[in-house]
Amino acid sequence: MGIRLSFPLKKPPICYYDRVEYIATGKQKTEEGEAPNTRSPLQETSEQFFASFHLARRRMLKAGRKFEDIPTEVLLHRFPQWDEEDIWELKAEFQTFDFNQDGILDFNELTELLDTMGDDSSEGLRLLGLRAINFKDSQGIDFEQFLQYVYNIIKKTENTQLQVMQVQSKEKNRTLQKLHFFQQVDYGLL
Repeated sequence: MGIRLSFPLKKPPICYYDRVEYIATGKQKTEEGEAPNTRSPLQETSEQFFASFHLARRRMLKAGRKFEDIPTEVLLHRFPQWDEEDIWELKAEFQTFDFNQDGILDFNELTELLDTMGDDSSEGLRLLGLRAINFKDSQGIDFEQFLQYVYNIIKKTENTQLQVMQVQSKEKNRTLQKLHFFQQVDYGLL
């Protein structure tokens, strides 16, 4: 009151939209003549450059979701030779081999795994092996492809000495997993 004139000033609301897409009255541009050209050459070049990275990231997320979300019942139906415990063991092995936990065993991870196992095959031979395993492309194998590959190997070696050794090894691993940490240390297993 008094001599000063006062009136409430309204602050404009915070706008999260690009101002280029709107005309001076605040309405969104809809006509083709008023359509904004928001893509600069830098943006187009950046999008082209990062397109392969976005594709790889989407593929990695899809593989990760497939690894986490695939129901065990579906896998049991697809691989009738295995029980639920076998699938969980293979899932744990896949996680062990997948060093960066992206849901895909890529060539670098397989190479590192083979190196730690003492394999001294050439890089070209390893790449051919990966292409033989992989049904879709040679970027890597996801969990389902890993299961299919292991299933095919076991199916080929049915009724052989290797299968007997695998069963014995699986039984020993299950027994070892049931022991407590101190029992494993006491028996000299760790």
